[in-house]
Amino acid sequence: MQMIKVDDNGLNQLRDALRQAALPCDDVSEPGRQFYRFEVAGEWVAFGGLEGSAPDMLLRSMVVCDERRGKGLGKQVLLALEQCAASQGVLRLHLLTQGAAGFFAANGYERFDRHEAPGAIKQTAQFEHLCPASASYLRKTFSASQNDNFGLRKVLALAIFGQQSGEANKTAGRCSRHCSLNALSTRSSSGFNR
Repeated sequence: MQMIKVDDNGLNQLRDALRQAALPCDDVSEPGRQFYRFEVAGEWVAFGGLEGSAPDMLLRSMVVCDERRGKGLGKQVLLALEQCAASQGVLRLHLLTQGAAGFFAANGYERFDRHEAPGAIKQTAQFEHLCPASASYLRKTFSASQNDNFGLRKVLALAIFGQQSGEANKTAGRCSRHCSLNALSTRSSSGFNR
């Protein structure tokens, strides 16, 4: 599986996928957002994004194509996005969801009351008006050792696969535009819904 940063030319495909999943897409072209397309054999299988900056980022717009659901791909995508965030110095990932709280809880996220979110997260369009008040607010806190491990795995993945995809090791400290995720472990996880 490959993780490719969505550029301006890919935003329409991202919007279409989000609309099909009934997820907000009105603000995807706004600054401060990073979206990624996940591909297998040149075909998109998932999208996901991050918004904001360290120490708190918003995990958003994660969608897996219908044919790939229930096969552990959601967990792989989530891990890749977490690694991407950790490589940018993020200590906490936040999210809002209407139908996937169980999936995220099974992957280490904890439910909190919405008013407990930090100010920078509360000020996002997702919190202010794109997601309904009924959406569950979840958060995952990374330890310093997890951040170090995520960074180490990123460096190793780039060192092993980076040259195959044309990616230089200079990007090891941040998310790459295009990196191979073949080294990530897969474990089936049920309960991932939109």
